[in-house]
Amino acid sequence: MALLSKAASPVKLENLILSDVIGNPLDVIALGPTAPDPTTFVDAISTLRKSKIENEMTVQVL
Repeated sequence: MALLSKAASPVKLENLILSDVIGNPLDVIALGPTAPDPTTFVDAISTLRKSKIENEMTVQVL
């Protein structure tokens, strides 16, 4: 649950979202205060490794 959704609880929130993305995956088209981010810390580290920039990050990031 996204932060805005938690803060608004128990009020029901509705999003009106327009998309030009095939399949309309919310994590791609509506990532924001009312749509949860499904990625994890492991995903972020994996992206750094794939981009070969892991060694450029400070210890606080890793």
